[in-house]
Amino acid sequence: MIGEKSKIPVSIKMVIIAGLVILLLVPTLIIQYIIYERENRRKDVIQEVTEKWGEKQKLTGPVLSIPVEFTKTDNYGGKQIFTRYIYLLPDSLVFAGEIQPEIRYRSIFEILLYSFDASICGNFNLSHLQDLDLNNGIIQYDQAVVEFGISDMKGVTDEVMFHWDASPSEIQPGIKNCAALSQGFHMKSPLNPEKERYIFSCALGLNGNTELSFTPLGKETFSRIKATWEHPSFVGDYLPTMREINDRGFEAEWKVLHLNRNIPQVTYNKDLTLDNTYFGVQLILPVDQYQKTMRTVKYAIMFIGLTFLAFFLIEILNTKMLHPVQYLLVGSALVLFYILLLSLSEHLYFPIAYTIASLSLILLITLYSKAILQDTKFMIIITSVLTLLYGFLYIDLQLEDYALLLGSIGLFIALSTVMYLTRNLNWYTLLPREKNDTSSFEKVS
Repeated sequence: MIGEKSKIPVSIKMVIIAGLVILLLVPTLIIQYIIYERENRRKDVIQEVTEKWGEKQKLTGPVLSIPVEFTKTDNYGGKQIFTRYIYLLPDSLVFAGEIQPEIRYRSIFEILLYSFDASICGNFNLSHLQDLDLNNGIIQYDQAVVEFGISDMKGVTDEVMFHWDASPSEIQPGIKNCAALSQGFHMKSPLNPEKERYIFSCALGLNGNTELSFTPLGKETFSRIKATWEHPSFVGDYLPTMREINDRGFEAEWKVLHLNRNIPQVTYNKDLTLDNTYFGVQLILPVDQYQKTMRTVKYAIMFIGLTFLAFFLIEILNTKMLHPVQYLLVGSALVLFYILLLSLSEHLYFPIAYTIASLSLILLITLYSKAILQDTKFMIIITSVLTLLYGFLYIDLQLEDYALLLGSIGLFIALSTVMYLTRNLNWYTLLPREKNDTSSFEKVS
């Protein structure tokens, strides 16, 4: 009954409230599972679309494979012919092009796709073959093949235009000789042993999803990429040597030398081995409602605890008696905020969803506290506490790099406030030390 002092000892009441806080953490764990499930559902939808459009693309190549023929005589005088391969990497390799991003929708989910018009050129230098010990092998110059690796061939949108030494070449699907390339295309590239340098160029249209990367196979690899997307993340082993990002998009350049990677320029008599060296760019969707909602849920114990603490202080400092069921109802409303935020953020921008969910919760608990405390002053205190908490959380979500600092400062301020309000309280009698006949909130504070 409101107005009567609680007959429950303060220590038992504190244990009950602590138990309710722990109990209310159970549904927050369920909500985290729901967030995880929804996020996985989005990944499944993205995978379903990108399987048809094109997944993350990685361009590797070109590699010039040159067969070396050997003749071996067996014990019966018969001749056996077998082949080994020389794998030669380009001296210079240039990737250039523009990424055209595109947002598509499947159900309520956003999917970031892109198209890429690539221009690739460079040259091979056959003088690297002079130092090879072929052990009586005969180089088959007319059987040389250029091979180019693409991580997802479904993304190729147009006929590939490849010129070898200024002459167009007929493209063939698949990789012929080089086992280091899982899939891609190849073309015959006959060589003249009297000529050292061959130039190549390639025009390639490609579809992909979020990420585009390159393997630096050139003795000197240079790349210039631009896009009309203002949220890039540069990935891989090398940062751009130049980058410019503004509200119209970005432009970036890379330069990688053969000394920066662990791949030999010429490989003979064994399979070409490529390490995981790469560089590229990932297009980022700036708002990920699932990650932000998951971060808010992690603050649940602090929000429930501080809100219960506000009610508990009103209880002990002003002789108000609240039933544990009333604490449980307030805590349930606090937990409901997270599922409301999750459902709204799937349809609205996160700041709008957060505003609607937090204002709804604050209004609900404000009206309930007015009814159970029957005092406008205490209702204002509860409203102020909730407004500060949810305002603090929103700011903390925006300042990811300073989240820990801001959180520790917030907790310090909350603890300092509690210590100040209860500085004169005798916890054995729940009465102020200086006057044992009253315990009004105004006299304590």
